[in-house]
Amino acid sequence: MNDVRQAATVFIVDDSAPLRESLKLYLADVGNVSLVGEAGSVHAAVADITAQAPDCVVLDFQLLDGTALDVLRALRRTSPEIEFLIFTSHSSQQVRDVCLQAGASHFFDKATEIDAMLGVITAIASRKHVS
Repeated sequence: MNDVRQAATVFIVDDSAPLRESLKLYLADVGNVSLVGEAGSVHAAVADITAQAPDCVVLDFQLLDGTALDVLRALRRTSPEIEFLIFTSHSSQQVRDVCLQAGASHFFDKATEIDAMLGVITAIASRKHVS
């Protein structure tokens, strides 16, 4: 039987369009990953993530119409298979704790942990290998 490699699907949620563009460039260097959408607001994110059902979501904390907590509360119960990676400059221990308690899978500081965040996406992509 041949090994098949399916691309891991990623959705980006950040209120900054330039940052979303930068993340797309970083993701282009990660093998076996397909970007399936992006949003800058809670409302758009919830609707589009529900429609796309990505493997993981890179999620900023502060959004145009709310926070990552609003996205997590809307989707965590109905989409437990999605890995939510909080990627934010709001990286206090309190914000970290509340995001993880709300269902985030991982939490990363934008200023210092992009490589760690990309490493998690790489690991997610490597799990998409099907025999």
